[in-house]
Amino acid sequence: MSFRYRPVAESTNLLERFKKAQGQVRPAVEAMLEDAEQAASSESGHISYEDVFGAEDQE
Repeated sequence: MSFRYRPVAESTNLLERFKKAQGQVRPAVEAMLEDAEQAASSESGHISYEDVFGAEDQE
């Protein structure tokens, strides 16, 4: 395994990007859980694929 030296500025930038991405995980998971709870409590007893995952982009 080789080790590539990273300048301090590049390492700091990488750490900042990691922390930012890490901070976005909890809100995303909470949103998914909320969507799952809504799907589970659906009055009709079912929910469409698009409701759960969103509409697929048409190209």
